[in-house]
Amino acid sequence: MTTMIIHLFLLVSSPIWLLAAFIQPPTDRYHVGIRSYVWNHTNLDDPLAPNNISASLLLNLFYHPTRSLLKSPRPYLDPVTAQLYASAWNYSSGAFKNLTTTLQWEAPFLNGTSSYPTLLPGPGGGGPPSAMYTALLSDLAPHGYNILAIDRPYEQPFVHYPLCSNPYGGPQLYGLPVVYSFPLHLFHSL
Repeated sequence: MTTMIIHLFLLVSSPIWLLAAFIQPPTDRYHVGIRSYVWNHTNLDDPLAPNNISASLLLNLFYHPTRSLLKSPRPYLDPVTAQLYASAWNYSSGAFKNLTTTLQWEAPFLNGTSSYPTLLPGPGGGGPPSAMYTALLSDLAPHGYNILAIDRPYEQPFVHYPLCSNPYGGPQLYGLPVVYSFPLHLFHSL
């Protein structure tokens, strides 16, 4: 009987999930902000970059609190990353298209300091870009943490640099395939 109720619930609720799904917004009165920065950092021995030279890292700052009024939800992933992972994981095309988040792009900071440390996660090792961890990272911010997620171009399958106020308006850099098995020598060089 319980199994039948679960299947019935999934059947009835599945059209809702096809229309839109969003990451739970913070329960605090403030909202989580996100900003992207390009850190100019030259690496003359990058085994994944063209000519073994990389020139920058992408930094995504998740911060809280911000008094910014809640804007309309934005996509959880940029369209290219969403399609790359949907295809690699055999999800239907557009599976991530309707997944949204209430993060506030370039929202103003509140004055003051946090007593919590700044966290520096980086997917590394050919893992997905930090955007794939938005739910986790944005959940830590309301507790007082500032999170500076680091993406290394050419190591992640796709990194989309921001351009001014457009989070998806800058250069697009493709890297390793989503499903990739590192040769041991390459793994150690990263």
